Amino acid sequence: MTMINVYDLDLKKTAVLQNAMNIVETQELNAVYSLEFELPADDDKARYCQAYHYVRYGEEGQLYRLIGSGLVRNTIGVRRYRCEHVIATLVDDVLFGSFVVGNVGMPTAATIRWILERQTVQRWVLGRCDFDQQLEYGWEHENLLTALYSVPKSFVALYRFDFNTRVYPWRLELRRIDEAGRAQYYLRAEKNLLESDEEQNSLEVCTRLYGLGYGEGVNQLTISAVNGGKPYLESSPSAIAKYGLINRIYVDRSFENAEMLKARMTALLKEMERPQFSRSFRVTDLYELTRDPLDRAEVGQVAALTADGTRAIVTKTKRVLDEAGSLEIELSTKATDIASSIADLANRQRIESTYAQGSTQLYAQSISENATHEKGARLSFYLPGEMRYVNKITAKIELKRFRAFNRQTKGGGKSVRTSSAGGGSVTTSSASGSGSFNSEENVEIYTTSSPSQNFTHGVLIDEDETGDSGTLSMSGAAALSSSPRDTSQATAYPGQQHKHRIDLQHYHHLAVSGANHRHSVLRALSKHEHNMHHTHQVAIPPHKHLTFISAHTHKVQVPEHTHKVELPEHKHEIEQGIFEYGSPQRAEVWIEGTKRLDIGKSGEFDLTPHILNSSGKIPRGRWIDVEVRPNDLAYIRIHLFVQGFIQSRGGGNY
Repeated sequence: MTMINVYDLDLKKTAVLQNAMNIVETQELNAVYSLEFELPADDDKARYCQAYHYVRYGEEGQLYRLIGSGLVRNTIGVRRYRCEHVIATLVDDVLFGSFVVGNVGMPTAATIRWILERQTVQRWVLGRCDFDQQLEYGWEHENLLTALYSVPKSFVALYRFDFNTRVYPWRLELRRIDEAGRAQYYLRAEKNLLESDEEQNSLEVCTRLYGLGYGEGVNQLTISAVNGGKPYLESSPSAIAKYGLINRIYVDRSFENAEMLKARMTALLKEMERPQFSRSFRVTDLYELTRDPLDRAEVGQVAALTADGTRAIVTKTKRVLDEAGSLEIELSTKATDIASSIADLANRQRIESTYAQGSTQLYAQSISENATHEKGARLSFYLPGEMRYVNKITAKIELKRFRAFNRQTKGGGKSVRTSSAGGGSVTTSSASGSGSFNSEENVEIYTTSSPSQNFTHGVLIDEDETGDSGTLSMSGAAALSSSPRDTSQATAYPGQQHKHRIDLQHYHHLAVSGANHRHSVLRALSKHEHNMHHTHQVAIPPHKHLTFISAHTHKVQVPEHTHKVELPEHKHEIEQGIFEYGSPQRAEVWIEGTKRLDIGKSGEFDLTPHILNSSGKIPRGRWIDVEVRPNDLAYIRIHLFVQGFIQSRGGGNY
């Protein structure tokens, strides 16, 4: 006989409840399973059934923990106990604060592991996961079970959570339900089917679904940005033709991402676009007799009714474990949504009310300063990352004349300033080419005196004899040079020194009395010298000098040196006041270093479209610069106004 085993907080078996009765186990798809049983009021082992201790039916059943008990007084007196599946232990741990997890690079399995790692005691680990979605999730002050069950909420495909509590740490799996696959459980009229009850619910049919997420008013999240501007999803034309256009609104403020909200709405619309068909059956559980898997009903299986070929999903099972073969099952064309189960768990801590929604914020800032076209007036403003929506950014810009507040200044005492050349330098200049120059000289007379000169040359002697008389002639030559003439005082070309050379030829004539005759003798004389002292007087007539200067360069080297300047003590008067200059007529508006607008003298301007990035969004979490550059000297006023919707997240509480 199978009985209930009791375990303490350390999972050590403490008792076997052989007197337990009316043992009812209820399992519902993607919900928290439950177990109920009764004990006689005077059963000694009732002392082991303490709150949060664990119980299991048999050795292979699911593990539950005790959460409550009550005394029922009747003819025999019994105590009734209520238990919940140990998956509910995840309610004991919370995500305190705000968390954003997932997105590209973080598949479903990684997201689930991230949640399970937040357990204070690591009771649960992830086993099999059939999904590989990369979605972004946001949680704020949630318990771990709520976060875990919200992971597949946006999946279009049907899914189920399976649990293995026969190992420790306990293992959970996220499995895909194959609606088109082979049936895993069969209902046969003359074999296991005892009674059936059929129900069709058309009240929840929807063919157009609107969705709302985080926020309020015009700042509440919709799917318009990711759905072609439409805030709703529609069913197929055939569904609309069959049931008409039926509108519903889905609101879940835990969604802060439009893509995630759209995915959730897609899954819901698929379930709601046709009436829900459900059947309840009372059957005989034959598995204990046949051990045939096709005779074992489990939630999440696809079941087939052989009488009419109906296929549906097993969404709920209820077994009276101490009555052999007692089984009730429910089949549905839709997988039961987990909302009711999660809501029941969340109500214990009122989790839903702790989500921060935020509020509309208005703020302004201004600057007033002088500016030029090269150095504009700049205003920097900050949009925090918690500002979920920016409604508008406007600016009022005024261009006035440049303002100065004094004229002329008064200096102090004397000062000495010394500038120093960096070092010696060489400067070279080059003439552009050659050229010729003329100079004129006046008449001048120069007298030169020559000392004795030496001659070493031959002498020609001619003799003419005529009687007693004769003539003796001698000739010779000498070269006389004058010293170079100093022309430094010349007006036209100083420094052009020159000298004169005069070749003197002369004769010596000697007359001899007597008969006419002639002697001519040419002979070489031995080396001798003549001493003669004489002067020469040379008259130089007016003349010109032509000088040709070839192309050339000049090279000048300047040695290292300093200059010392001494300023005497003096003063300048200061005139206080407001003095205006310039006449600005237009300006350019630059945002983040890029020219965005050309404006007139003043006006109000919507800067919102000019601040958008390539994704059509205004950047968050950093400073944004707005600069105004006038066409002339100007005094500029910039008044900036921002309207947005901000969350109560980030920073402290001061």
